[in-house]
Amino acid sequence: MRFYLAQEGHTVPLLSSQDVHAGAQTPWFNLKTGRHVSIIVALGAVNGQPGAVTVKAATDINGDNPQAIPFDVFECTIQNSDVLGPRTPCTAAGFVPANVADTFYVIELDADSAFNPLFNDTVDVPYCYLAVAIAAGGTAVPATVIAILSDQRFAEDQSPSVLV
Repeated sequence: MRFYLAQEGHTVPLLSSQDVHAGAQTPWFNLKTGRHVSIIVALGAVNGQPGAVTVKAATDINGDNPQAIPFDVFECTIQNSDVLGPRTPCTAAGFVPANVADTFYVIELDADSAFNPLFNDTVDVPYCYLAVAIAAGGTAVPATVIAILSDQRFAEDQSPSVLV
């Protein structure tokens, strides 16, 4: 079965390649179009231990009521490889990337699991907002973060922005 990312998913460039040794957070994005999000965190030539990576959920685009949430991560910690390891459940504390250059991580999160910590299943909400945070660490940590929304609620040729 084919998957056309441009039509059946939605790509969100969250953090262009930049040094995050002092810490960084992506813009907030919403899950109104997708029921699932895969977030790719790619690290370049790290110089020192990178800081922890966490995912935060909020109730609006301004990041109101932010809360770190648990998620699953798949790690590729072999330099210049494309082979991911097994699924590793992460608590809300996130994970600390390996001190290895040219690696990447895939965070997997269903929209339903992002809602539960925020609303405790007491409020019927159509979607929530997410951001990825990378804590300070190392002396040079180039990173890129890209989100891919899938299992679209309303698949179409041109999906609307999720950065609003």
